Amino acid sequence: MEDIAEYAKLLALNIAHYQSKYGELSMDDRLPMLGMEHPNEQQLQLAASGMEVLVGVLGNIIMGIDEQKH
Repeated sequence: MEDIAEYAKLLALNIAHYQSKYGELSMDDRLPMLGMEHPNEQQLQLAASGMEVLVGVLGNIIMGIDEQKH
């Protein structure tokens, strides 16, 4: 659980950095994308980028847990 909390903080810092550079990150226009059946190309690219970040964070969590076992 501690590792997950650390990586959640890291993601929050990344979002804060983005907002400081580019402005407020509105979720109002992003949340409807979760249930879309036919997203456009831009929405697909955004989702793919988000998934890449998520996979990276989850990989770091798994590696951290694995290192603790050894």
